[in-house]
Amino acid sequence: MSTISNELFLLNELEKKYSTHISYLKDISYNPTGKRDFIEIDFKSLHFDKVPAFYSDKYENSQSNSADTLIYDYSNNFLYLIEFKESWPRDKSDASSEIRLKCYDSIAKLCLFWVNILEKPRKEFFDLNINYCLITRLKNENSHPSALIALNSTKQVFQLKMLENTFVNQTNILVTPTGIYKLLSRITRVPNMIYTKKNGTKLISF
Repeated sequence: MSTISNELFLLNELEKKYSTHISYLKDISYNPTGKRDFIEIDFKSLHFDKVPAFYSDKYENSQSNSADTLIYDYSNNFLYLIEFKESWPRDKSDASSEIRLKCYDSIAKLCLFWVNILEKPRKEFFDLNINYCLITRLKNENSHPSALIALNSTKQVFQLKMLENTFVNQTNILVTPTGIYKLLSRITRVPNMIYTKKNGTKLISF
């Protein structure tokens, strides 16, 4: 009898309990303020930001912030916490704290579920392989390719580097359609993606 990893087990249990919060990535990445689409891919995942934190006294906190979704990568046995920012944050200082807070709250929410709902040992939770990824775009989508490539690989933007090897294994920020497609097509195992630019133009696959 084959067994699944703890990472996949955790995600499966979350999706079973909160099946009403499973949505297409198009809906999860949608910007309701700007009323703009961002990423469209034929894949459904847990809208993790809608999942409550479950305390030991059975109280459900539905006000906690967290990343937008959680996807399991079968190729390397990692859970990816993914935060979508359809537009580049205006105030990078405030955004840095907000984006890191979403990671902290996501890990806390996952750990509370692991301990209080699944009744698993807390120490086992911290052996899970979890990455945190911010998917966004620059204010100017026509920036020089070299600048985009540099941002695609840096971990200093929004001070995400300070999260590595603490709450999560690795962090990343993706800002190019190609970079976003490379990650999402791998972890969703869906070969086609639509990227909607701010002006409404759609880029189909890459």
